Amino acid sequence: MRRTGAAHGLVLLCYFTFYLVSPRQVGAADHPDRDLAWCAEDRYLPPNFEGFFPDSAQGAAELAALWAAPNRDEADKSRVFATVRQGFRHYRGDRAELLRWLGRRFVEGQSTQDGNAVEIMYHALDIDQEQAGAAEARSAALRFGVSVVRPLPPNVLRALAALSLASEDGDELSRVVWAIADQRSEALAILDDYTAHGGDVDREKLAIIRKLWNRELKAQDWVRDRNRARALDKFGDRLPEILRELDSGTSDGRNAALEFVQRNDVLPILPESVLAAFSRCASDSDPRVRALAARLIGERWVLAATHMHPRAVDTLLKLSRDEAALVRHNAIYYGLAAVSPKDEEVIIRLLEVASTESDTALYERIKWGLRASRPQVRALLNAWRTSSEPSRVALSARLYHDLAG
Repeated sequence: MRRTGAAHGLVLLCYFTFYLVSPRQVGAADHPDRDLAWCAEDRYLPPNFEGFFPDSAQGAAELAALWAAPNRDEADKSRVFATVRQGFRHYRGDRAELLRWLGRRFVEGQSTQDGNAVEIMYHALDIDQEQAGAAEARSAALRFGVSVVRPLPPNVLRALAALSLASEDGDELSRVVWAIADQRSEALAILDDYTAHGGDVDREKLAIIRKLWNRELKAQDWVRDRNRARALDKFGDRLPEILRELDSGTSDGRNAALEFVQRNDVLPILPESVLAAFSRCASDSDPRVRALAARLIGERWVLAATHMHPRAVDTLLKLSRDEAALVRHNAIYYGLAAVSPKDEEVIIRLLEVASTESDTALYERIKWGLRASRPQVRALLNAWRTSSEPSRVALSARLYHDLAG
């Protein structure tokens, strides 16, 4: 299988670290499974996806059968580990969901963390990032497996250093910072060795990782600033054309401009004044334009905003009542559900949508979005219980347990 440069980087950087870090830095001997790669004491065995997970179509079929079994949570753990290892490479289901289940059952929050489960997660870090769903799978392996091991043995610290050097994902980088918090000195020693003997290692990125680990820089801030600089360099000269299309172009022209903005991550470099043009797109006759406008307004002026822009929220409220389902979905999923703090008008609209939409993902998003507003939700639904309007009474009965209980 062809490997990407980033995937190669994870393995090659890991191999390189073998020569740099002494095998005994953190309590590796405290781990009963030190014959496994993630906590081997005598040498560094880096994450190795293709070497660990067999090339077995039959194994993938057996793993699919295990996952579909109603009693999978009661399956013997040795069978679970063997089946996951044999089938994971060619498993066509949601590999991130599988790893989350594995991690929650055997690693995260467990008083005794199972070394064989960690071994699976460890090697899943090296999954080829060009595969469909690979980014989500690696994130799950990190979040629910490798990062929650306590204490982190040297090999895990080495792998986390290599992953950080290869990654440009803010969530991954932040998770590594969280993971090493109690062992920062040991982790920084690995970076010191990279600095001294790193050869072709990206020294600029190495300096960034050092700032992240020392909490001098936040990962999401670095990713945002890097993306903005890249987008300005590449697309800055096209901004006037994009702004004209959004403001007064045809439906096809607006749709093409919005797709370009979304596809090339141009949204962060657009001026604040572009909200007026987005609001005009929200009234376009083409539902494709309205749907994309709803999503991008939510992403720029809600999800990525320090303060909610009133005009953006008003536009999203309008789009949440659109005749097109995708427009309503985007306005709520990327916008209204994430508005913070929520006023009564937004809360009422979310409750109305929760009671009428059949979109399960949207309902779960609304539940998530209303968590911080439960006192207001509870007060509204309690008032509606005694309302003279039958629709309000029925609404309160349907939603109280999920959203206010």
